[in-house]
Amino acid sequence: MKNRRIIFFLLLVVPIFTSAQSQKIDSLKRVLNSATTDSARFKTDTRLARTYFEIHWETALKYADLLVTIASRNNHHYDEAKALDFKAYALLHLYRFSESFENFQKALQLAETDYPGERIWLGIRRLDILASIHHDMGQLMGLTHNVVQQIAE
Repeated sequence: MKNRRIIFFLLLVVPIFTSAQSQKIDSLKRVLNSATTDSARFKTDTRLARTYFEIHWETALKYADLLVTIASRNNHHYDEAKALDFKAYALLHLYRFSESFENFQKALQLAETDYPGERIWLGIRRLDILASIHHDMGQLMGLTHNVVQQIAE
């Protein structure tokens, strides 16, 4: 009897969460379409990519590609590294392991490079990005049964 109540409750609640997620996505898409600066596009696109993670990997990959384009066009190296990490993470979950690895390598190269005029907050952000890349690469190494490399990451 108790299990039936739980199932009934879940059947009532799940559509509410689905509707809220859909409204959030629609709202973010409207903001992205009306954005007038690359900075606004980048911030909104980042939220869209994160929203689609775990929901629909192909769409997350599309938004990650847009992030890479915006960051590259503006020579924002650390943003580009983070965007490549997002892209590689989506590719990882699409089982496109070699493409994922290539993007992780590009992200690492960008994040490990010192750029002239780097401010201290960029150094802290850089460490955060490097940690994320290494963590995500560890997942790739685990999925591809490369345990030695997984431990190294």
